[in-house]
Amino acid sequence: DAYCRENALGKSAVLDLFVAACAAVSHAHRQLVVHCDLKPSNILVTAQGQPMLLDFGIAQLAERIADGGETASVGGTSGYTPGYASPEQRDGERVGVASDIYSLGVVLRDMLEAARVEASPDLAAIVAMATREDPALRYPSVDALCDDIARLRAHRPVRAMSATVAYRGS
Repeated sequence: DAYCRENALGKSAVLDLFVAACAAVSHAHRQLVVHCDLKPSNILVTAQGQPMLLDFGIAQLAERIADGGETASVGGTSGYTPGYASPEQRDGERVGVASDIYSLGVVLRDMLEAARVEASPDLAAIVAMATREDPALRYPSVDALCDDIARLRAHRPVRAMSATVAYRGS
C-alpha cells in the first residue's frame, strides 16, 4: 500500500502489482504452503516494481491437496494479523487456500485505497467475493481470482458479479 501511495499508481498499475503478488502466493500454494499472514507489510516491492512475498513464519503445510492443489486444508494457527486474517483463522478453525484468498482481497482493497483508485462495480465485486465470510463462497484459487481480474481488464463479465441477463449482455 505504501508503494501504491508513494508512486501514485493508477488502476492498471495497482492491478499489475497485485497480480504479480498473487503469482507468488499461487506458487506457494502449488508447493503446498499456505502463507497465513498476507498483508501489505509482508509484500516488499523492489525498486524495479517487483513484489516479493515475505515472512512465512506462520505458514502452514497443506495436509491434503485435491484437484491440483486448490483446496488445501491446514491446521489452525494462533498467530495472525487481525485486519487481514480470514474469519476462520480468527476463530481458530482450519485454514487453507481460501484463507489466503481472503487476505489477498483485503490487500487489494487497501492497495486501491492507498492509490486513491475508485473501484468500479466489477472490481468491488471481485474484492467482495475474495473476502466473503464463508470460505466456500470465495474464489476457489488465487488463479481464479486473477482470472476475474483479467476478465475485468478485458472488459468481459467477471464471475464475481451476479449472472443477470442485463449484466451479461452489457
